[in-house]
Amino acid sequence: RRDNYKIGQVNVLSGAGDFTKLRVSTLQREMNFSNKYYSLVVEDINTQFSLVNVVSDLTDVELRFAKGSSFNLDVTHHPDVYLTVPTLNSKLQTKELGGEEKLLLTYGTLGTSTSENQPKVKILAERKCYINIIQK
Repeated sequence: RRDNYKIGQVNVLSGAGDFTKLRVSTLQREMNFSNKYYSLVVEDINTQFSLVNVVSDLTDVELRFAKGSSFNLDVTHHPDVYLTVPTLNSKLQTKELGGEEKLLLTYGTLGTSTSENQPKVKILAERKCYINIIQK
């Protein structure tokens, strides 16, 4: 709680934070992280990753994927979320989920691979925040 973490290279990361700033240099395989307030930045996500699962509660998220990465993206978000994704090689759709919160689902693929076992990026952001998906 109220922490500032800087992590170098990690294979698997799981956890939760409150008022936490988390910065990861390199993610190799998998991440499951939930955070309330502040920020989550992963500077380099390996092309061989399997899962990135993030729950954001007023937490800005920046995920930078290695060039050539391909994955399925599933972002359930509030209409006030600022979602930025690469336009090159992306096949994304957005639909309304309904309900009181009027949540949206932005989903599809990023990258050029058509493998059945694509890695997955899943983000839940039910409140306003910034989400930046970057391919460098």
